[in-house]
This record gives sequence, C-alpha cells and structure tokens, in this order.
Amino acid sequence: VSRVRQLWSLHVRTRRRADALAAADGFTLVELLVSMVAGTILVLAILGVFDASVRQSQAATDRVEATQNGRIALEKLSQELNSSCIWSSVPTVQAGSDVSHIWFITAFSSTPLPNPVLHEVWLAPGGLLQDASYALTNSATPPAGWIPSAFNPTPSSTRTLATNVSYISGTSSLFQYYQYISGHLAIDATHQLATPLLASTASAVGAVTIGFAVGPSDKSRQANRTINLTDTATLVPPPGPGGGCQ
Repeated sequence: VSRVRQLWSLHVRTRRRADALAAADGFTLVELLVSMVAGTILVLAILGVFDASVRQSQAATDRVEATQNGRIALEKLSQELNSSCIWSSVPTVQAGSDVSHIWFITAFSSTPLPNPVLHEVWLAPGGLLQDASYALTNSATPPAGWIPSAFNPTPSSTRTLATNVSYISGTSSLFQYYQYISGHLAIDATHQLATPLLASTASAVGAVTIGFAVGPSDKSRQANRTINLTDTATLVPPPGPGGGCQ
C-alpha cells in the first residue's frame, strides 16, 4: 500500500510540473522562426528606404555641383561670344567651326580698346570642354588683317571650362549656327547653317546656340545626376543702315 501511495504521489507531482510548464509563457520553434523572418523583412525595408533616401540626396547634390560648374562655363563662353562683334569687316565665327568645335575672334577683355583674341573651344576626349586663346602677333595690324593667320599659332593659354561634359541626350552637337535672312534671325531649320562652316557661310553667322550636358566631378553620366544647359549668343545686329558691328 505504501508503495502504491509513493507512486501515486510521484505521478501527481510530475503531472503538476508538466501542467505548470505547459501553462508557462514562451515561444515555440515555429513562432520563433516566424518572428525572425518578420524582423528581417522589417529591417531590410528600413534599410531600403534609407538607401533610397541617401541616393536621392547624393543625386541632388551632384546635380547642384554640375549646375554650378556648367553654368560658369556656359556664362563665360556666352560672354566671349557676345563680345565678339569687334569690327564690321571681321567675321566673328571662323571657317572650319562645326558642331563640337568653334573658332571665333573676340575683344572680351578689360581694356577700353579692341584687343582681338582668337578663341578655339572644343569638346576634348574625356568630356573636357577646352578653351584655347591665341594672341594677335601684331597689335598694330589693321582690322582688315585680323584673320586667323595673323594670330600666334601657339595658344597663349588653354583652360578647361568644364569637366564631364557630353552631348545632350538625343543630340549630337554642342554648337549650332544661324544666319539672318531678309533682316530676320530665328533659331530654326530655315536659318540654320550647314557645318563645318565655309568662309562664305562663317561671315553670315548671326547667332550661335550652345547646349551640353554636364555631370558631377566623379565623372558619372547617370541621367539623374547630370543637368542640361543651353544658351543662345547673338553675335551681330541685323545688317543694313545702323547695323553691323561698328
């Protein structure tokens, strides 16, 4: 009888312990795995949002940098072209200029009298927009002699206007040239001149359009990190009474 009582007591204690363990709070293996998977998905989602935010911020910063650098180059080039009308007998844009390479004579300087300088601007390999300046070999040369051969064949200076420059998507030109027709100038196909310019067509150029895409200094060409810049430089007033450069 005592043996039976001991066994029954052991059974009761074991049953109570099992009931206590069953009633205790906790996670099963399946519940733990589900929780881990859900937590991983949540962390990945947060990281994805953070990464997208960082990328957008970087793209915006790159576009600001590209805009600043490209705008400085565009304004400098436009100023030089707008100051290139120095004498009625001197063609502004020179023969040989084409869609990625322009030669022009300008008097853009701090001096009060015309001090002609021959400029060569072109898109070099690696996306470098270059500007070379050629000095007049004889400052006393009359205006009729202000032709390319009158300038030193070696540039007095060469500078980089902008880096990471390319054609605007869908185009294949940096420069386009337009002429007056019956005293009227318009930026359209009717007034556009064929390139490369000949001596006869170079003297007829009344306006030059400039357009290029510029990216950040890290040389990225991604669309969301580049900016398109365009401008039009009017070189001479319409020919006729009171027209011309001087």
